[in-house]
Amino acid sequence: MDESQLDRLRQDADGGDAEAAFRVALHFSSEDNPEQYQSWTHRAAQLGHAVAQYNVWFYLRDSHICSEQLEALAWLESSAAQGVREAEEHLQSFQQQVAPCQVPPNNACMDSPVKSWRHDVVKL
Repeated sequence: MDESQLDRLRQDADGGDAEAAFRVALHFSSEDNPEQYQSWTHRAAQLGHAVAQYNVWFYLRDSHICSEQLEALAWLESSAAQGVREAEEHLQSFQQQVAPCQVPPNNACMDSPVKSWRHDVVKL
C-alpha cells in the first residue's frame, strides 16, 4: 500500500469507517509495527469492527489485571454477538476465566443496588 492510499484510509477511519481503520491496522501488522497495529486495531474495534474486537481480546486475554480482563471480555462478547466464530468458541471458557474478577470484594455490602461488582487487583 502506498502512502496516499494509507492517508486515504486514515481519513476514512477518522470519519468513522471501521473497515478502513482495520485495514490501516493490517498495514502496520505487515510493516512489523506492533504499537501502531494495536492502536489501529483498538480504534477499529471501537468503531465496531468485529474481527478487530476479537483481536483486541486476543492481546488483552492473558493480562493478570482484572480491569484488562474485563475489557477483554467485553470485546469478546461484542465480537461473538456479531458472529465471529472464533469469538463464539472462546466465549464460555473466557467467561469462566474472568469470573473471579466479577466476585464482590469481601467487605462489599451485599444489599447494594450495584448488580455487578468488578474488583481490580492493585499492586502496591
